[in-house]
Amino acid sequence: SSAAAVACPYTPALYWGCRPRGMSVEGPVVCPSEEPQRVRTLTIRPFDPPPKPPASFEDEALSFLSSCITSVFAKEPLPGGASRERVYRVVEGVCLGGGEVRLAGRFCDDCGRFARELLAGIAAEHNA
Repeated sequence: SSAAAVACPYTPALYWGCRPRGMSVEGPVVCPSEEPQRVRTLTIRPFDPPPKPPASFEDEALSFLSSCITSVFAKEPLPGGASRERVYRVVEGVCLGGGEVRLAGRFCDDCGRFARELLAGIAAEHNA
């Protein structure tokens, strides 16, 4: 039969831009010279729960962030050559772990302490 001799237009050797057989936006691809292919199915399973950070993570992270704040106010490089990306990731880890309230309180305390020290230095210069 002449239909069997016709090359399938979806084979990669003849048409490199086509999707793999059985995968199409509109539905399964059926070559005129072949039997319909089995349609592949995609099963979506829920994610496993994310792993819990170690118990000391929040305390270590808050200590690291406090030293970063100290470095910023002292106009020094971040401790240990840390990048801003690492600082961002640590903050994200603390917040995702439920420590955002402690982080905000610690941040306000550190900034307030440095503001008081700065104002005391300015007042001492002014009074001298």
